[in-house]
Amino acid sequence: MTRPRARSRFVSLLSSALLFCGAGVAAAQAPDPGTERVVINFRPVVGSRAFACGVAYDHLGASAVTFSDFRLYVHDARLVRRDGSEAPVSLEQDGLWQYRNVALLDFENGEGSCSNGTPDVRSFIAGTVPKGEYVGIRFAVGVPSDLNHLDVTRAPSPLTLTAMYWSWNTGYIFMRVEYTHGGSEGFFHLGSMRCASDRRAEPDSCALPNRPAIALREFDPRVDAIDVDLEALLRPVFTSSLRPQCMSEATPSCASMFAALGLAQGSRAAEPQLVFRAVHNTATRGGDAAKPAGRPQ
Repeated sequence: MTRPRARSRFVSLLSSALLFCGAGVAAAQAPDPGTERVVINFRPVVGSRAFACGVAYDHLGASAVTFSDFRLYVHDARLVRRDGSEAPVSLEQDGLWQYRNVALLDFENGEGSCSNGTPDVRSFIAGTVPKGEYVGIRFAVGVPSDLNHLDVTRAPSPLTLTAMYWSWNTGYIFMRVEYTHGGSEGFFHLGSMRCASDRRAEPDSCALPNRPAIALREFDPRVDAIDVDLEALLRPVFTSSLRPQCMSEATPSCASMFAALGLAQGSRAAEPQLVFRAVHNTATRGGDAAKPAGRPQ
């Protein structure tokens, strides 16, 4: 006759233990009340016009330009307080677009002239920061050195894109822009160069890291966005006889594009970057409405 009471006591103890564990899990998953979610929106543009696949842009030189790809990685995003101190953005680990402190921005949609791309687009990064007032943003273009030489076949998303990887250089393409101009194929592929043969063991062993450091003032992530301007990047090529191709080598074409990104090349000193700019009081809240439809391919 004691067995039912013993069993009842066991069930009661088990239920209490499960409730305790559940409360502990809920507490562990509860958001930090001292932080807030932040969404940083990026807008791909060609001068004053929005970027789109298949559109012929006829204001960039003697011949129209049609783009077929526009993707880039960014990392180490930090919001800036009024006193100049920084608050790192802790990126949401969504298993698709963001991993650790690096995120993929994908502006092409796989349609029309971008048929070699993917249907999913991503124009924002999302994460958390300590609550407060922020008046600027800093970030780097590219993949951080400790992730730049992964095996792309085994890497976590979004570092799985073979289109954003140089197999011959065993490293990622930080920014990929491709287009046609005057009947010629043009491209800009930015990445680290002159890496040592033991780069897998020494990720910082690239003589030319080529990671533009971007700093924008007067930026409030609650209402502002960041334009990424292909006209600013490529206009020197479209308005001259420069070869419209750059593979991050020491060429005149690369020099003009590097200058637009604020990168030094050879004896040419770094200049203020022109490609990224803050746009104030925008109504675009891409991170609130746009959700990734699938895994980056």
